[in-house]
Amino acid sequence: MKDREYPNQMTKLLMERASCRSFSEEKIPPDVLRLVLEAGTHAPNGWNLQPYSIIKIENDETKQKLAEMCGQGFISQAPVLLLFCIDWYRVERWARLSVAPFTATRSFRHFWISFQDTILCAQNLCTAADSMGLGSVYVGAVVEFLADVRDMFQLPQGVLPVVLLCLGYPKTTRPQPQRKLSVDVIVHSERYREMEDQEIIDAFGEKYHGQELEITEERLETITEVCREVHGEEFARRCLARIDENGYINRAQRDFGLECRADSMLEGNERYLGLMEEFGFDWFEVEDEIAELHHAQVGESNVEIIKGSRHQKIIGDFGENLICNWLSRSGFEVALVDHTGIDVVAYHPPTKQRLGITVKSRTRDVGKQDESVNLLSYQKVKSDRVKLSDACNAFACEPWIAVYVETPEYADVYLTSLENFDREYRGGKAKSIDTWKMTKKYKERYEQDSNVKHIRIEFHATNWEWFG
Repeated sequence: MKDREYPNQMTKLLMERASCRSFSEEKIPPDVLRLVLEAGTHAPNGWNLQPYSIIKIENDETKQKLAEMCGQGFISQAPVLLLFCIDWYRVERWARLSVAPFTATRSFRHFWISFQDTILCAQNLCTAADSMGLGSVYVGAVVEFLADVRDMFQLPQGVLPVVLLCLGYPKTTRPQPQRKLSVDVIVHSERYREMEDQEIIDAFGEKYHGQELEITEERLETITEVCREVHGEEFARRCLARIDENGYINRAQRDFGLECRADSMLEGNERYLGLMEEFGFDWFEVEDEIAELHHAQVGESNVEIIKGSRHQKIIGDFGENLICNWLSRSGFEVALVDHTGIDVVAYHPPTKQRLGITVKSRTRDVGKQDESVNLLSYQKVKSDRVKLSDACNAFACEPWIAVYVETPEYADVYLTSLENFDREYRGGKAKSIDTWKMTKKYKERYEQDSNVKHIRIEFHATNWEWFG
């Protein structure tokens, strides 16, 4: 692509742009950085409100903390980091001082456009940086640590981190741009065009040519687990058969079965809804606090699961409080804790035992009662297991795990030490995510294991019908 002729330098710059993850120690001159920042602030945005802020980070200690948090060492090497945030706090203050009505943090439309505006600002700035000879790379992993980032940079309510940009002069020659899907694939004339199956295979095959991944036993085990969790046993067999037929793991299987795992990417949705509320964004709340109802029929039973719009967060809180309740009934002194890694701390005076418990709560509809519960993930970012260990060290307690799974007619609560889980249920091979199995076979094992505490709660609705 670099031998191609372009009509001007701007087109060349856009066509040959590539992420830079290796930076020299050369500092960015203040006037250059100022100009690049100004270019960002001149990006197009809705109503010219500019509902975003940029946190400029040059402190070495802060950069190192972010690098460790995100699990990406190059972050600490960049001379400048820029954290792009949606910022309705500033706009709300302006509206209040101007005696104007304001509901942006409660409006999905405002959230939607402010997210676009923030990304447009970042890309405008990124393009300006490239034109000045700088290199850059986006880091999206900050989404895993929104609360930590908020505390680190003292962000007020109404300010939400979106993406981190590393900026600096490339250490060596600029990296080659990656192959992209062609215009013929991306652009549709007048209406959306459905591509033939072979067209899609050929387009992605050309883009990812030569990126086949070697088959290993560990990779096969992980992909099987992901496929089984997301689409069931039959799909898992089909996936393994395709891998065997090809003699390698293809790019789609690698992306969604190993790296951006299709099962783990579903986890934490309720946590993010809770974080939205913590950050001052409650556009997902239904007007007048009337819950949007989702009905799940349960076969021959008359019981229904009726989920309000905040049910995911509510069940998370309920699971934690239920664990506290049963431990308290068993003589423990307990407390809910707002700490990354654990949800409950419990102390047993007779034995002096102190537990640090991470609680996972899930709702399972009929037909899905046997689905596993994801416990501890091992992403490129700081793993859940490390977070649990760090939190337990901070509170001087033993790491434990609790699982609350409710169905329309009953709920199961399990509690065991991490040590027992590792010894009896995790298996010896390294995995990218630990799961709590809910199949009949495993439930029978839990019942026979004195180190797994178990409670079953049955739901009997004698007069609980709502009409309208």
